[in-house]
Amino acid sequence: MSSPRVAILTTAHDQHAELLHQVEAIALGTAIPVLHVLVAMDDKTLGKRQLPVTSDRWETIVRTARTDTRGPLPIAAARNLAAATAIDEGCDVLIFLDAHLIPGPRLVQVAAARTGSSRHTAPVLWIGEVRALEAPVGPGQPVHGLEARTRQDNPPLLPSDYESVLAEPSAVSPGVPVIRAEGFRATDGFPLATTGELDLDTAFAAQVRSAGGTLVRFGGGPSYQQAQGVQRRGHPAG
Repeated sequence: MSSPRVAILTTAHDQHAELLHQVEAIALGTAIPVLHVLVAMDDKTLGKRQLPVTSDRWETIVRTARTDTRGPLPIAAARNLAAATAIDEGCDVLIFLDAHLIPGPRLVQVAAARTGSSRHTAPVLWIGEVRALEAPVGPGQPVHGLEARTRQDNPPLLPSDYESVLAEPSAVSPGVPVIRAEGFRATDGFPLATTGELDLDTAFAAQVRSAGGTLVRFGGGPSYQQAQGVQRRGHPAG
């Protein structure tokens, strides 16, 4: 059986330093995605491809989501655009990684392995853990070994073999949503009328449940939350 084609999907609004840390960390992974889709929301620098976010180790596609500068950011629409782009490019596994998150080195490897499991009722929304850093990652600072720089009030790190079915959609936040392409197609995507970033993940999880699917939190592939230097406008998308 061939390895799945994994895509990392990122939406961004003027989070340039965070994005550069994210891209650097992707390159340090034990497995590399075939595609990184970046969707710019009211971000001319990213939208005009003026950031060094590409790599010769994977393909990078930059898209621009329609944005009303007077209103909320269209994060739901941007995520749906990123997913559609990755699916059109033949990707099998979609990892929704917000711009302020730095992926740990095993995220892509573990996500690819877990999504290949058939022991849960499809569609399956897998939820990777998020660990809060005690301080922002500064220019020139390493983006590896981040577990030693997490806040003391984080919950215990999940074991690498951890897997738990979640009873309620609200339990998916915070986390990194991961889903197979066919699972995403079985839903209506991220709901455009939802406001609040955590509410968006919860609403999407509810759609997975409504489609008869399963919500599963997994360990072994944490991501790390950077302090957000740009205030993200709330969003219904559209």
